[in-house]
This record gives sequence, structure tokens and C-alpha cells, in this order.
Amino acid sequence: MKKTLTTLFMTFAVAFTVLLVSGTTSKALETWNANITQTDAGEQSVELKWDAYLGADHYEIFFSTDNNNWVYMDYATGTSTSIYQLTSSSRYYVKLVAYSGSYYSDSKTPIAESGSVDVITSPEEVQGLKQTDATTSTITMSWNNMPGADGYMIYRYDSYGNYTNLGSSAKNSFTIKGLQASTRAAYFVLAVKLNSAGQSAYSTPNGFVYMRTAPAKVAYVSMTNFWSYSNSASFGWNSVNNVDGYQFQLQDYKGKSILTKDTSSTSISVDPFKKGIFTKARCRAYIVVNNKRIYGAWSGYDYNASCSSIKVIRSANRKKITLKWSKIKGASGYSIYVSTKSESGYKKVKTVKAKTTKYSFTKFKKKALKKNQRYYIRIKYLTKVGKKTITSGIAGGNSGGAGI
Repeated sequence: MKKTLTTLFMTFAVAFTVLLVSGTTSKALETWNANITQTDAGEQSVELKWDAYLGADHYEIFFSTDNNNWVYMDYATGTSTSIYQLTSSSRYYVKLVAYSGSYYSDSKTPIAESGSVDVITSPEEVQGLKQTDATTSTITMSWNNMPGADGYMIYRYDSYGNYTNLGSSAKNSFTIKGLQASTRAAYFVLAVKLNSAGQSAYSTPNGFVYMRTAPAKVAYVSMTNFWSYSNSASFGWNSVNNVDGYQFQLQDYKGKSILTKDTSSTSISVDPFKKGIFTKARCRAYIVVNNKRIYGAWSGYDYNASCSSIKVIRSANRKKITLKWSKIKGASGYSIYVSTKSESGYKKVKTVKAKTTKYSFTKFKKKALKKNQRYYIRIKYLTKVGKKTITSGIAGGNSGGAGI
């Protein structure tokens, strides 16, 4: 017959120094080193084994929550048993009394009592596991503080039946270190209860939660298209693994924001694209953790400019070509390229300073311009970034079939 500890101390208090047995005179029992060992634990049960006592026909098992007041729980004819209807994540003390005679006999006689040992039940499943923060090399998580738990073990789920222990924590949070940026893995946490013998009782897993490190740096961003007739542009960048989206930013040459926009795509349109000023575009990826955005590093800048006005004039005798353009803020100079083909063969004929907005030439490849030859012009816009000269991805002029 099994009984729950909810009736503890009400009717079954037993003093082990003097055990009263119906129909017999009380006497002190022999002390017995039973070597009681816990072999398993559940949330509401424990499994026990012990060494046999010579001459014993059965054993009666007693439990206590304070190692002082005891309640009868069950009997066993062998040297092992399971006790049920316990409370999760709890510590109990166990003692045994060895008897000669049948449990059901009126003449059964207690012959020895064991010392007490503590045993434990498993904690309940860990609740509330979530990711709370991340860097490019760490993941921080937290969970609900589980009543009665002595600590927690943190695991990475690798595949069915395979998992990796990452460490332990005495509190309800943990930071995993030494990870790679933009990685994603599944994690779970087990609550732990310990007894004085160093044995552990674990909660059962409560599923797993995917968590991510902060994004890696966007490797590059560049203008992928520019439509001069509509003055609109598109930008693209490399994808980053395991992210929620990207933040694109377009600035003027002084670093003042022109446009900041979020997208889940790896491209974005800018319409209109600001004319007459050097711009620089960059992008970074982000993840959302605990309702908070965590950003990766910004990409490098992609520099571009569009001239608001360009004129290409050929003299009446067709021996001279004059270029006029409007000034671009942030430009450090302009390079003029000429070709006799619309899509190839361009040669630089001159680079002029930032204040110059006009240039004329009468020769190409050291030869006078030919009256019946069509020439194609491109003006490339230059800007200084530190000591480095950067060329805009946009070129103005009359290339693309509209030669002069």
C-alpha cells in the first residue's frame, strides 16, 4: 500500500530509536548499514535499492521531509522499490526497517533499522526559455526560475538523439561564447536537483528554441542600375545568413543621411536619386531578439553622383567638341573619356579639378577630330576618401548610342 506525503506527520509518526510493534514489547533495533542508493528519479517518483539484511523477510520504507518526522510509504520483499505520489523538485529522507516474517503476519518482527539518506525528485520542465541578447560571437538566453532547482544544464540540440552540453548555470540565464557570426542553432535547458551523494535528477526537455548570433558584416553594397531619364537608381548587396532584414542608408558626401530604409530583400530602389551631389551608400543586416534589433557591422560605402546638367556641343566646322556640366558637391574632379564606339574603346583625354565645369578638345588619340566621325563622351565624377580617389559608378555624357 502506497501513501502520499500529503498525510505526513498526521497519523504515521514513527520513532526509530524505539519501534512499537503490535503484540510485542518495544525494544531497540540493531543499526544496519543498508547502503540505500537512489537509482532513478521522476517528477513524482524515486527508485531505490539497498543491501539485503540477513534474516529479513521484508522491508518497510519510511520517508521524511526533515529527517526527523517519518511516514510509512511502502514495503518490499526484495531489495529495490519505486515510491510514487511525491512532489517535483523536492528532497526527501529515506529509512528502512528490516522485518522477519510476512508483511501481513501479526507476528512480524522488526530486526534492524537503517540510517537515513536523502533522495530527490526531478524538477519540472524548464519554462520560458528565450534568447535575450546576441553579439557576433555570443548568445545570451534566460528562462523562468524553476522552484526547487539547484541549477541548470544548457544543451545544444544537434540532431535527433544527439546533443552537446555547453555548461551549467546556478541562475536562470546563460551566455554561450566562441560562436561565429550569423549562425543559428537550437538550444534547450534542463533543471537539476542534487542529493548529498552527488547524484543529479534532471527535468525532461521542454522542446528546443532556435537562437542566432548577431549578423556578419555585409561584404559589399553597390549601385546596380541607374536610369538617367527618370533619375532613379537601385542598389544591391550580398545576402547574410540567418537574418531578419537589412538597413540601407544613403548619405551625402558629408555623412548627412538622405535616406534610411529597412527591407527584407537584398536590393532597394531609390527614387528620386539626388542629383548634383556625391552620395555614399551602405548597408547592414539585423536580427530581432526579444523585440530588440541587433545589427551587424556596416558594409563599406559605395560612392556615386549624378550631374544635374550636361551639354555636349560640336562646333560648326566639327573640329571642336565642348563639354559643359553643372558642378557636383563633394567632387574632387572630373575625368573626360572619349571613344568612337558607344560601348567600348573609351580613352581618358583629361582630368580637371573640382571647380572646372567646362572642357573643350580638338584632338583624340593625338589626331585632329574628323568631320565625319561620330564621337561618344563620358564624364566620370571623382571624390576623395582619405588619400584615395574614388570614381562614381554613374558616368554622365552622351554614350549609349547618342554620339556627336
